[in-house]
Amino acid sequence: MKRFIIAIVVTVSSEFLLLILLNLLPKERKKVNGIIASIKEGGGAYDIVFKMQDDPKTYYINRGLQYGLNLDSLQRFFLNKKAALHYNKTWLLSSPYSISKIIADKKVVSSTDQFWYIR
Repeated sequence: MKRFIIAIVVTVSSEFLLLILLNLLPKERKKVNGIIASIKEGGGAYDIVFKMQDDPKTYYINRGLQYGLNLDSLQRFFLNKKAALHYNKTWLLSSPYSISKIIADKKVVSSTDQFWYIR
């Protein structure tokens, strides 16, 4: 009987933890339009960080350099240009915003399962 109760407690605890972790996953996609003021390496390992003019938020491409994006090319294509950043909104208030797509001047950078491409 004691093992049965322990098994139930472990199962319920595991499901509760899983629900908490799933709650941290992106909930919805959002879009912000503006002028890209800076593009640089930073944040975590291989991340590319974007700042928009007159916007205090930090946007980033997670491990973008590792997945083949080139910082110089991104700066040439997008720096100081009007762009639309598509990003994932999470429940983490302190988290930067993870970019899933950038569109500017008929150039599109987007991801499919962490493989980034420019078209």
